[in-house]
Amino acid sequence: MSSTQVIASNPSWQNGPTVAAGQSVTLTLSAQGNGQPQAWGVIDPGNRGLNTAVGNGVPAGNGATAPGFQEGALIVKDGASQFHTFPSPIGSLTIGTPGQVSFMANDYGDPGQVIQFGFHGARFTDNTGQMVVDW
Repeated sequence: MSSTQVIASNPSWQNGPTVAAGQSVTLTLSAQGNGQPQAWGVIDPGNRGLNTAVGNGVPAGNGATAPGFQEGALIVKDGASQFHTFPSPIGSLTIGTPGQVSFMANDYGDPGQVIQFGFHGARFTDNTGQMVVDW
């Protein structure tokens, strides 16, 4: 078993496993030691607090890592640059597309992009925490 620690404040894709042609990889999010889902502070962590890998329930707008996916979610990018998210805060996701699998928090990165509510947020600079993905 291998793992990647995905840092919430890193605005770059963080590499995980490489999938060979004809194979697949199952990515797993385990619970923390207290049995609760892993959580990080991504979208306005000072006011909204922590969220799990499935995000905060608000679809992200333009300028986010993955527009349309939940803000604060753990985004998985497969070898064809398609985005995926975990179906639940504790569980697994299987990727069968050949190539590099990478991870990033779904936050806003373009400093020129006004977020849908009319403000510019702190982007990745105020994010806290990390999630560990095993495979």
